Amino acid sequence: MSPPAPHQAAVDLIHRCIERCGLCLGLVGLARLRVAQVHGCDARIDAHFLSLIDAGFSIEKLVLVSDWREAGAALQPQEQAVLAWAEALARRGSTPAPDTLYQEVLALMGQEALVGLSLAIALENALSQSFQTPAQASHRLQPHLEEKDRP
Repeated sequence: MSPPAPHQAAVDLIHRCIERCGLCLGLVGLARLRVAQVHGCDARIDAHFLSLIDAGFSIEKLVLVSDWREAGAALQPQEQAVLAWAEALARRGSTPAPDTLYQEVLALMGQEALVGLSLAIALENALSQSFQTPAQASHRLQPHLEEKDRP
């Protein structure tokens, strides 16, 4: 058996780091789903949606992810923070994630979990974008972000 391709070895290493960070893997799954939604990657959206259902998430909760700001108390504060951080890191352009958001997420989950979450989001950014056709890529952010949040 031949060794895995270099990119697969890197993906495997990142997954092991994420698993060891102490963050609930369900929260990581929500972040991955949101990043795939931001990028409009249907294949990855479907895969994460099904994976989260298999992990015990209700369909009712998962349909809230795309409009999580409107979900109110249906999402826990940690879930909301994870989704906000996922969106902040998934955005294109030179605007960094807001420091206030960083401090909020850090306070809710700690440094090691935040690093693991950020790694998961960065990996999902790369994977969701690699699944895009040129036509999908040109429209990736527009339908998923509120008008004030668009670049």
